[in-house]
Amino acid sequence: MSAVLELLDSTALIPFWARAHDAALEEPILGDTTALDMAAMVRQRFAEPPVPTITRVGCCLRNLAMDWWLCQLVERQQVETTVVIGAGLDTRRQRLPELNSRFVEVDSAAIIELRDRWIPAAGATRLAGDGLHVDTWLRTTNAAEPASVAIVLEGVLAYQQPERVARFLGDIREHLPGAYLLFDSPSPISARSANRPQPGREARPAYNWAPWSTSRLGDRKDRLMIIEEKGFMDFPRAMTSCFSRRDRIIHTLPLLRRSYRMTLARVPGGAGA
Repeated sequence: MSAVLELLDSTALIPFWARAHDAALEEPILGDTTALDMAAMVRQRFAEPPVPTITRVGCCLRNLAMDWWLCQLVERQQVETTVVIGAGLDTRRQRLPELNSRFVEVDSAAIIELRDRWIPAAGATRLAGDGLHVDTWLRTTNAAEPASVAIVLEGVLAYQQPERVARFLGDIREHLPGAYLLFDSPSPISARSANRPQPGREARPAYNWAPWSTSRLGDRKDRLMIIEEKGFMDFPRAMTSCFSRRDRIIHTLPLLRRSYRMTLARVPGGAGA
């Protein structure tokens, strides 16, 4: 089980505890009560790492952006199948009961085993395997309507090698033209800053994939269509009060405003894409 602990330490425990701590506040950003209810079990099994306030807020704002977009797509009947790659200990299916699309959760066998033990599937299909290999989950989607698929990659792509991300995006263009992609990414400036040695740095892997612009991913003829993009300073001030005045001023600069961003995009090639 040490391998499971290593996986959780690097990719799932910090976001989980960010949501749990947020849910315990009087005015939470996300209000993920399922994460709060799980806290005692997770603490007993894996302990509780420190989560700085800015990290808590950043994780929850990232969740919130993805939740907003996904709910809008489903509500407008633009999406029938949602595939969550690298599900970790996320509880999106539980905190969004109105999300009535077909739901697929993909992660390593060890993580899927924990999810089966701790988190009700609520109708979701769970698959063990490498989600960046589309063959792992492609058959669970409605292949006849690839444009009705949303693929959520939250806290996933930034840790991959650029060649692996490029290969994944190429496979998505080939097999699911018109599909929606929801992902987050740092810019090279943000990645360099975050990767510098600092207290708590060992809690997660280094950022490896850090594009300057999400609108320039791929060749000119097959680039993603960016529908919407958010940086942390694009959220209401009440949600970002933990950021210092200096951080706010710095992030008004065009180069830094969205140095870490959440992106809703569409794969080229489908009807209307």
